[in-house]
Amino acid sequence: MFQAFFNRSTRDQRKVEKLSRKILDRRLQSDFRREAIATLSDLTLAGNDAALAALINRFSFTYDQSIHDREEKEQVAELLLQLKDRSIPFLKQFVKQAETVSWALKLLKKLTTTEAYIAELIGLLDYEDDAFDRIRIGRKMELLEAMKEVQDPSIVDAVLPLFDHVDDTIRFATIDVLEGQADLATRERLLEQFEKEADSRRNQIRILELFARLDWPIKGHRSAIDATTLPRGFSLTREGKIRIAGETPRASAP
Repeated sequence: MFQAFFNRSTRDQRKVEKLSRKILDRRLQSDFRREAIATLSDLTLAGNDAALAALINRFSFTYDQSIHDREEKEQVAELLLQLKDRSIPFLKQFVKQAETVSWALKLLKKLTTTEAYIAELIGLLDYEDDAFDRIRIGRKMELLEAMKEVQDPSIVDAVLPLFDHVDDTIRFATIDVLEGQADLATRERLLEQFEKEADSRRNQIRILELFARLDWPIKGHRSAIDATTLPRGFSLTREGKIRIAGETPRASAP
């Protein structure tokens, strides 16, 4: 009896390994990958955790035919949402080591509490100098994109160190995140960053846009932001507020 169980376990393991290779094979037609996903889903529903982990790995690459890529990932995502809590530890393990994490993060957001999700995002963020590692830069960008969709004071503390990152795209994305965390402390830090971004006009303009849209004054920093040096389309009011031609502020200063 034990031998029969062992043989079945070995067969299932080999089956999962073979199917895992199929769903990650970009050369296969989408129909074959989707068939492999369906079989792995059946194994997962039967209690096979290796099959579940294999399915999540489908989020690890993007296929050049975007419609098929999305359909395959949606097929996996539907099962993971169906499994609810059982999916969570596997998704968490995946995002710790994966090069691309956006799909897995979307599912964690749906499956966990807001507090747990924010803690997961912050825990995944790293501050190493990876300017020449495009994979890690891309991963950071995906995390920052996810942080734009949540509001919590802990987000501010987590992303502010990224203003020291050498890559200006990371700093630009950090400004985007902070736009959703509107408070006085954030305003002061952004004004300081404006002065530090002398070599990145794009980032300076992004900060000006943020101040204009949030209707924030530039108190204490008039020497750094002068009406005569503002880009075309921007102006400075007598009260020290930035304006963009044709736009109306959407919020008042805190």
